[in-house]
Amino acid sequence: MSEAPRRFSPLRPAPRSTRVVVYILGPLLWVAALIVVSLLVLEQNAVETGLLVAAVAFVVALVLLFPQRMLRVRREREHASGR
Repeated sequence: MSEAPRRFSPLRPAPRSTRVVVYILGPLLWVAALIVVSLLVLEQNAVETGLLVAAVAFVVALVLLFPQRMLRVRREREHASGR
């Protein structure tokens, strides 16, 4: 049987300032989402606005996550090659 590949682990942990920003920003984004949903309940065109919000969120996620994924893949290759 073949051995399971080792999971990638970062060479150094995320800086404290980055973790603090993520821990604060995450809940604030949830609160903002709840406010948007509560406003949409009052709107007549809630479906159209909801679809627009979903599309914008998807595009923002792609723009923010794609470079991070490429950087991680590059670092995994460097780590695997022993550099």
